[in-house]
Amino acid sequence: FSNTIQTDKVYATSFRTEYKNPLHNIFANANISLAQINKNVLFGTTINQNGQQLIQAINQKNQTTSFINSTTFGKYFTDLSTNLKLNFSYLNATNQILLNNVLRTVTMTNYNYEIELSNATLKWIGLVYKLNYGQNNRKQLQNTISNYTNSHTAKAEFFILKNHSLTTSLEYNESIFNKQNFPNRFIDLKYRYKWDKKRIDFDLDYNNILNTKQHQQVIITNIQTTQTIYNIRPSQILVSIRFNFK
Repeated sequence: FSNTIQTDKVYATSFRTEYKNPLHNIFANANISLAQINKNVLFGTTINQNGQQLIQAINQKNQTTSFINSTTFGKYFTDLSTNLKLNFSYLNATNQILLNNVLRTVTMTNYNYEIELSNATLKWIGLVYKLNYGQNNRKQLQNTISNYTNSHTAKAEFFILKNHSLTTSLEYNESIFNKQNFPNRFIDLKYRYKWDKKRIDFDLDYNNILNTKQHQQVIITNIQTTQTIYNIRPSQILVSIRFNFK
């Protein structure tokens, strides 16, 4: 079989605005971009009953359009020694796919929200917390499939004694699809001793304290919805040394 060389014609434009106020410790920016891609080759996918995929290139014109928006806002609160950061992003993309010999127009939309807080009010402890929420949608004709994700990560670093630090990290994330939850939970602990005179760090890590066996998630693409499962190492203790030759 033979195909012409794939050529893409891309028409794109973007706009960016930024605001900074050092006196009040405020910064913000917004980005908007539009794109249209005209292609002369369409890649068709055939999925067999056993999940095997066959991809074939076909000489057929097709088009992809996309709209992307991202916005960031941040502020540092001097009296509280706290930094706040907010992020929002939106993606809308429409393209044609050939799936099992049926030509379809698919629209993908993605919303993502993120909040991050860091605090260093007390000299002996530093705190960081991050929340992320996302929604993915795939629309074909009148059928819409949605997947929701959310994650929480928290980190606390303690400096109780000179040259000694203790860091604990906690993470919870989950995918929600078709009223089913796929949660994942992790806790790690790190102890570090800094030998300043010799420029050597001694680390003791206790990873995956909860002994989580697997990481599960649901992924939506413009072709299919898949559940992925990764096996994870069991709880383990790791000792390491870091040094500088300078």
